[in-house]
Amino acid sequence: MKKFLKLFIMAVSILILSKTPAYAGDGSFAGYNGLARNEYGWWKVENGKVNFDYTGLAKNENGWFYVSGGKVNFDYTGLAKNQYGWFYVSGGKVNFNYTGLAKNQYGWWRVESGKVDFAYTGLAKNENGWFYLHGGKVDFSYTGPASNENGEFFVKNGNIKFGYSGYSKGNNTVYIVENGKVIRSIYSNVDPAKPMIALTYDDGPYSPVTSRILDALEAVGGRATFFNVGNRIGSYQDVAKRAVQIGCSISNHTWDHTSLTSLGSSSIVSEINGCDNAIKNYTGETSLLVRPVGGAVNATVKASVDAPLILWSVDTLDWKNRNASSVYSKVIGHVQDGDIVLMHDLYTSTAEASEKMIPELVREGYQLVTVEELAYYKGYTLKDGQTYTCFR
Repeated sequence: MKKFLKLFIMAVSILILSKTPAYAGDGSFAGYNGLARNEYGWWKVENGKVNFDYTGLAKNENGWFYVSGGKVNFDYTGLAKNQYGWFYVSGGKVNFNYTGLAKNQYGWWRVESGKVDFAYTGLAKNENGWFYLHGGKVDFSYTGPASNENGEFFVKNGNIKFGYSGYSKGNNTVYIVENGKVIRSIYSNVDPAKPMIALTYDDGPYSPVTSRILDALEAVGGRATFFNVGNRIGSYQDVAKRAVQIGCSISNHTWDHTSLTSLGSSSIVSEINGCDNAIKNYTGETSLLVRPVGGAVNATVKASVDAPLILWSVDTLDWKNRNASSVYSKVIGHVQDGDIVLMHDLYTSTAEASEKMIPELVREGYQLVTVEELAYYKGYTLKDGQTYTCFR
């Protein structure tokens, strides 16, 4: 009897100190379910008895805890589940403040406020980098674009490749990537076995002319590259946006049509950046190419421009002759697979020539593509500061 009273008093003392019913071992707290402790730790109790077979989550007034073999494991960090889902545990306790990635035996998962978010699809990061998730789980089989609030990025095997620049394929689309970020997608419906050329237009935009060229391109599913002058884009932003919408490329022709060879390095950079910013601000596109005014290039230009320098192989001289028939005849019968054709979307005669020329080129079997597309499908990797006249 004395022994029983001693045990009872000890059990009551533990109850008072811990404010949690503890399993006394004598049936005194039969019916209790929850966590209770003794000198060996905290335990999962079911109907007054420690369940040494239990592994999972259990709670008391201090939160939810990870239990293994019936005992709270304060060394555990990882994922664990209960009837409400999977949760992130740190130091044995569910951390409802945690948002990030965590793993279990099934893979890496997106955790939002302590709980695995199985509805999440997008990008998330941990100490090893940024990863693509689908249905809450990192998808290491995924290659293609994915976006967050900072833009669209190139993912390979589930991981953003921040050091990568070049072309990438994913989701049946070709992407242009710069330091891991997707700059632009290019059309994947081009047949590499068929001839293709790049029509290019300088000095615009100018809506009365540019819109006519776009109409002709759109009618045949063709695309072109427009080398815009930066200080003109704001005045004709609608037509520039339309060009982007139908798949054309908007690229850099300096801020105010200044010959770059007349400038020092800092002024060259200013000219290029001014035009790049205008293109981005008004169209949302990132310019990838530069056409120097007059095709003039020297060592300073090459060293200062962080973009490929695109020249031409067919010069229509449309700026000089202002004659639609002359422009047409410079192209039809003379252009070859891989050529880059130079025109200017400032002149009505160029619009007239384009309206006749574009359907004729298609009838002759040419695919009308952007400069980026032409380079890709002809097997060229464009390099900053290098000049290109064609891709034959």
